[in-house]
Amino acid sequence: MPCPDQLRRDRTFFYYGGANDLFSLSDLDLAQLDSASIVHVGGTYLLPRFDGEGAARLFAEARKREKLTSMDVTWDTTGRWLTVIEPCLPYLSFFMPSIREAEKNRRQLTFPRTSPLPPGEGRADRGHQAR
Repeated sequence: MPCPDQLRRDRTFFYYGGANDLFSLSDLDLAQLDSASIVHVGGTYLLPRFDGEGAARLFAEARKREKLTSMDVTWDTTGRWLTVIEPCLPYLSFFMPSIREAEKNRRQLTFPRTSPLPPGEGRADRGHQAR
């Protein structure tokens, strides 16, 4: 656990897009979803051809196949925040922003009271709503 002084400091994140700048939904074989239990997308806001609608289509397909879904985001240097992630939210079992990333969207995000688990895997009836 970081000490309190470390919590107040910004982290440095060096990034060069490279292949991420070209990655899109068409690069995926959706048949591979059948062998997955969980579909996770990390690096949201750094995948310009996939973020938003492309990721939402992947998550929608995964949920149709009764898979757990999760998303982790990076810091959005462009300020698009909710515009990018909103199409994905209805299909996410888990959304994992950092505290600072969540604060950027706290007045805009509302999570439905649905189970993150596929049918037959139990129920988690506790929903979460941003305040």
